[in-house]
Amino acid sequence: MGVAISMAVLLHDVKRTRLSNIAPQAAPSRLPPEIHAIAAVLAGLGAALLWTWWIGLVVLVVHAGLSWTVAPRLVEIVAHRLPPLHL
Repeated sequence: MGVAISMAVLLHDVKRTRLSNIAPQAAPSRLPPEIHAIAAVLAGLGAALLWTWWIGLVVLVVHAGLSWTVAPRLVEIVAHRLPPLHL
């Protein structure tokens, strides 16, 4: 569930970034980064329930780290590589 939440937030951010490039006032507001923290906790909890607590801890740390370091840059790259939106 945590991974699905993060993916949905990243997709929203890509759409928002693409729209803000052509019409900044029409872009929806950003979703708070705390959603990624909640998603990381859910992913870690799910992994802990399926396997062991230390695997859950690793999933939590990796998920949170990727969400706050790699994901914002990835959103910018993907948003600029897609074809422009036409309103």
